[in-house]
Amino acid sequence: DIFLITKVARLYQQEFKQSLSAFDCYRLISDRNSELAFSNMMQLADKNTVCAFEWGKFSEKNSLAPKHPSEKYYYFSLAARAQHQESIKYLETLAAVGDMDAQYTLARPYYELNNFKKAIILFINLIEQQHVLSISWVKDQSLSADQCLLLAEHFELENKKTSIEWTLYFYKRALSKENNKAAFRLGQLYSDSS
Repeated sequence: DIFLITKVARLYQQEFKQSLSAFDCYRLISDRNSELAFSNMMQLADKNTVCAFEWGKFSEKNSLAPKHPSEKYYYFSLAARAQHQESIKYLETLAAVGDMDAQYTLARPYYELNNFKKAIILFINLIEQQHVLSISWVKDQSLSADQCLLLAEHFELENKKTSIEWTLYFYKRALSKENNKAAFRLGQLYSDSS
């Protein structure tokens, strides 16, 4: 009975503060009263890390769930930023098979959680594939001189035509932070090209 399950869900949510139990109740009725269930599940996902992960998985698999290509990644990202390990592992699995949206979704929490080395591996791959959101995000970040150097050195080692542009870009960013190594390396690159 939809009415009874909804009542139990609200009891879990309001009285017992058990968001996941409430989420599970709404999941039970999602095929019969999807609008009410989906609305309540999304509200729970917005406020609770575990529910965010569960909503991401649910919306990925349920054909009735409201769909927007980036919605599941948004909720996986909410969970990952809160260091929800299951969400991080799930995103890592998707990222490993080449899912660029999963790579981007995972790279940002890595960066925000000060795991720059893992973040940068993903961002480099995305930049090389011309992933617009990643390029925009990296350009908007206030990267340290050391981070800019790390990126520049990686792109320099790639030695591809598109890598040269990024090599110069990141060396110049490091130079703008008065980094001597960047100044020296830029001087070498410009003298080699003349």
